[in-house]
Amino acid sequence: MTKEHYIICDRNAVGLILLIHREKEVKSADLVKVNRNYSSIKSVAEMLLETGVLQTRKSESHSTKTYWTMTEKGERAANLLLQVEKDLREK
Repeated sequence: MTKEHYIICDRNAVGLILLIHREKEVKSADLVKVNRNYSSIKSVAEMLLETGVLQTRKSESHSTKTYWTMTEKGERAANLLLQVEKDLREK
């Protein structure tokens, strides 16, 4: 990541953080709720996994299914984003 690249500037990253925060857990197939281009949103999810915002677990019944959830760091980030949204909407 270069100095000019901020995760928060990536609308897919913000959307994914807020989606998983709201739904608590999503399947990989549900990532397209943020962006219909699965490969684009999957790469963002993997970046958030690498930075410790998201975590994954494999389904016990289907080895190919992956579930995405927030880490504590991710929950803090989601709450901050929601607070910023609230502050921006206040008059």
